[in-house]
Amino acid sequence: MSVTYVLKKFCDLTLYELYEILKVRQEVFVIEQQCFYLDLDDKDQESIHLQGIYNEKLVSYLRIIPEKDKVKIGRVITRKEMRGKKIARAMMDHALQKIAQMFPEQTLELAAQEHLQDFYSSFGFDAISDPYDEDGIMHVDMRKNK
Repeated sequence: MSVTYVLKKFCDLTLYELYEILKVRQEVFVIEQQCFYLDLDDKDQESIHLQGIYNEKLVSYLRIIPEKDKVKIGRVITRKEMRGKKIARAMMDHALQKIAQMFPEQTLELAAQEHLQDFYSSFGFDAISDPYDEDGIMHVDMRKNK
């Protein structure tokens, strides 16, 4: 299975790409995980969006959020029917390579769902917070080792 990765700033996304991103985020976070929250948080406009495309369909996604003193990864998604195929692992590998090129000196953080902590630890992330409830799902903040 060969997934193509497309990295774009918000202003470079087509309307179709934006629609698909928002649709998949709703499918996973709101419908599947029953996490009722406002997904449109005004961070998309400043983010860099990584899309995983397979057979012309969005199958995985994450956003890279540059901040003043760090970079964050968020909204990490693999479509339900594509899980178990190591797509998320390949996407994270790709994202980490791109982030290292674009932001070589920046600290990298993410807020992981607690049950995915081991997954992110396998990429060199360490927990930097106690678990906390965010919109009904336990999370833990993590930072990448340099």
